[in-house]
Amino acid sequence: GIALWAQTWNGENASTAAKTGGGNGFRVTFDQGKFSAAVADSSLTTGAGTTNKTSNMAASYDLGVAKLMAQSNTTKITAAADIKSSLIGALVPMAGGTFRIASSQTDQAGKKSSLMAVGFVQPMSKRTDLYATYGRVSNSGGANAALNGAVTAANASSTGYEFGVKHAF
Repeated sequence: GIALWAQTWNGENASTAAKTGGGNGFRVTFDQGKFSAAVADSSLTTGAGTTNKTSNMAASYDLGVAKLMAQSNTTKITAAADIKSSLIGALVPMAGGTFRIASSQTDQAGKKSSLMAVGFVQPMSKRTDLYATYGRVSNSGGANAALNGAVTAANASSTGYEFGVKHAF
């Protein structure tokens, strides 16, 4: 079926402050059997005369042996170069759990970051999962993206691991 979400919000509106934090957005989804797709757009005022406009589209298809996913995203910020990104990934059921793999790229005026991540989620019960993930970000063109809030020099890379338990209450 088709679903639509639309919202508008007001941020800080004190008379002495810039009208920041206000915006609007929408999302349209289509789900039919093993196929799912969505398109979304939002606009947010982040400061006096500054807006952040983000648009994206995504789709997934469940082949049974793997669920394939893709997404494209564009962010336009006043007085800054556009940020374009894309992602492809898959969820593969195996060994009683789910193997996850994803690759994403981000480009802002030639500053490029690429992320490759692999992980595994092992259910322990209906509400508890064990998980592990490995990820690596590679930068070029002066980009300095890093994992988990780390700091990386321009054109360097960042590698990270995570292990954990997720419990739903």
